[in-house]
Amino acid sequence: MWVRQLEHCLLIHNREFFAFVDSRKKEWDYTEHTDSLVGRRDALTNVEREEHARKQQELLAVWNFLPRAQQGMFAIEAFLPYADILLLDPEGDAYHNYPHLYVEFTGPSGPFSGFLTHLSLNGAEVELDDTWHRIDFFPRTFSRSAIEHRIHRTEKINLDTETLKGFVDHRDRLDALYAVDNRFDFLRQRDIIAVANSARRPDQSDVFLQIMHIQKGPFLEYLNDRNDYRIRQAAKRQIGREITDEEQVTILEVETTYMRQ
Repeated sequence: MWVRQLEHCLLIHNREFFAFVDSRKKEWDYTEHTDSLVGRRDALTNVEREEHARKQQELLAVWNFLPRAQQGMFAIEAFLPYADILLLDPEGDAYHNYPHLYVEFTGPSGPFSGFLTHLSLNGAEVELDDTWHRIDFFPRTFSRSAIEHRIHRTEKINLDTETLKGFVDHRDRLDALYAVDNRFDFLRQRDIIAVANSARRPDQSDVFLQIMHIQKGPFLEYLNDRNDYRIRQAAKRQIGREITDEEQVTILEVETTYMRQ
């Protein structure tokens, strides 16, 4: 949470929610199932902290498995006029040793005179003009039940030498796998599989990846959705040659996960 000083008021980063953004279809949605700023507050009871963690886990079981190009955030900023601040305590208290503002909370907007909203995608703001439409993407209720995933105990991912070395040495982040053949066709979303020869020390096991999203189609389609020059370089290393824009490519977006074999 941040606070900015403006001429007549404070601008406060008030709430922040997980969002879905489809730039091609110009569709979006967000859910208030959990406010991501809540977990950063100091004044939470253990029960409140556990409740927030549970709700965040439920939501991330959906949001984490969206394509990265559709993982957005929806932020609400609030205006607090200086004239409405009743008291300023510059010292704070024994638990929170920083300035405290005292204001009157009345009505649905509390002490705030107005709000700004921002939809962002990969840190860049999305301009919501009349061509964009909010849809009902997120469920009204989120399930507490764990979604099953397969753990591959015998098969492993084989990487090219350069990609493997960068991964093992923590020099390069491995966030996607690329193929122009059927080598990854046995995998599905949420699967967990080890990377062959990825143990960092002799006494350690190979590192596991979880499959977050799978996309098949023209390489250019994937590139257009993600403004990241590293993608073409990473694909060339893993496949062993340049990939044309029209070529059909299988892309698996992955995250490192830690577990016992």
